[in-house]
Amino acid sequence: MSKEYSAALKKTNEWLKKTSYKDIKKVARPNPYPWNFWSAKWSYYLSIILLKCGIKPNEITLAWFFTGIISSLFLWPGTLPFGIAFILLYNFTWHLDFVDGDMARIVHHVCPEYKQNVTGAWLDKFAYSIHKSLVLLGIGVGIYTQTGELLFLILGFSSAYILSLDNLMKVRVTEMLAGKKKLEFIEQEPIDYGIKRKWIGNILVPLIRPEPISILTLAVLFGFMKEILYFYVVLYSIYFVSSFLKINIGLSKIKR
Repeated sequence: MSKEYSAALKKTNEWLKKTSYKDIKKVARPNPYPWNFWSAKWSYYLSIILLKCGIKPNEITLAWFFTGIISSLFLWPGTLPFGIAFILLYNFTWHLDFVDGDMARIVHHVCPEYKQNVTGAWLDKFAYSIHKSLVLLGIGVGIYTQTGELLFLILGFSSAYILSLDNLMKVRVTEMLAGKKKLEFIEQEPIDYGIKRKWIGNILVPLIRPEPISILTLAVLFGFMKEILYFYVVLYSIYFVSSFLKINIGLSKIKR
C-alpha cells in the first residue's frame, strides 16, 4: 500500500467514525439508478467495512472480475443446481461492482487531493464486457450439454462474438480519436453508444440485466434457456447495428 493511499485511508476512516450512515450513503451513491435499488441499499455498508480493513477499490474490482468469470462456468453443465449456483455467485459479483465505486467515491470525497488512477475504471468496463460475453457463451454451452443440439452452441458463440465485436468497435473508435488527438470530441459531443433510457427503459433494464430478479434468472429457474438465448441473440444483434450506425453518425461530424 502506497504512503499516499495509507494517509488517505486514515483520513477516510476518521471521517467515517464521525459521520452518520445517511450522510455516508449520500456520498457513496448520490444518484442511484432506479434499477439499482437492491444493490444500493447495502453496498455502502460493505464499502465501509472494506475501507476499515484497508482494502483498495481496485482490489475489489479485481475480485469481482474473477468471480464473474467463475460464475459463468456454472452455466456449462446446464442443470438446475449449477444454474442456481450461477445465480448466487453472479449476483454477488454484480453487487460487488457497486461496492468498489462506493469506496472510490468516499475516498475522493474525504481526500480530493488524493488522485486515484484510472485502472479501476478501465478494469470495471473490461470485466463487465467480458462477463456478458461469457454468460451468453455459457448459456449456449449449457443447452448443448443437455440436448446435444449444435445450433445452440453456435448461437452461444455467435451472441458472445457479436457482443465482443461491439466492444471492440468502441475501443477502436477511442484509439482512432486518440491517434488523431481528437479525444476532446467525446467530451464536447459524445457519441451516443446506447439507447437513451426513458421511463420504459427504467423498467426494462433490470429485467434484461442479470440482477436478483431478471429474465435470465427466471430462465434458469423455470427452464426456458433456449428462448432466452434466442432473445439475447436478437437483442445484441440489434444493439450492434445500432451502435455501428450511431458511431458512424458521430464520426461524420469530425473534420480531419
